[in-house]
Amino acid sequence: MGNDTDNAKILALTCQDAFQLFPRDCSHAVWHVIRHYIPGQPYMQANELVSQLSRNLDWKEVQLFEISRLANQGALIIGGLQAAPHGHVIVVYPGAEKPKGGYIYTKKGTGEKRMASQSGMYARAMSTSISKIPFPGEISRGEKTVRDPWTAEDFKKVKFLQYVGDSPITSHQQKEEIKKVREPSEKIWI
Repeated sequence: MGNDTDNAKILALTCQDAFQLFPRDCSHAVWHVIRHYIPGQPYMQANELVSQLSRNLDWKEVQLFEISRLANQGALIIGGLQAAPHGHVIVVYPGAEKPKGGYIYTKKGTGEKRMASQSGMYARAMSTSISKIPFPGEISRGEKTVRDPWTAEDFKKVKFLQYVGDSPITSHQQKEEIKKVREPSEKIWI
């Protein structure tokens, strides 16, 4: 592939495209991003995807402290948690780390507006949700973090998996095709 900056831009544009196409379905959004790196990747819902990637030799588990640096190099990293009735998956988004929280959300039941408390420093995330009332941090075009979609207890169980297989996105022509992805309406966070 190209240099780290080009690879990170391609990753960010692909995430922006996935967010626009699938704002209400994390599995489809993540699948859309994966298919830019692995065109033959079959669609799977979150639980099945996390299970399959965890067993696939083209994917390796990476630690939380590594994911921001890797995403900024353009590496494809999927974060996921299996849960009943369905899990949740995200793509680690390139850009500077930031604290979790710091956004306004509406509290379930009361309708009260609240500010999510800020803490720590985390990699950014592209995340969508099929939930009718998503968890406050689940929707992100890269402005929220990998920590925001989950509760503190659930976040301890999230797996981060980096694609380490051969990528078909090697030619200049293929990179140019990916760059033709619709420009996002908001600022890209890289």
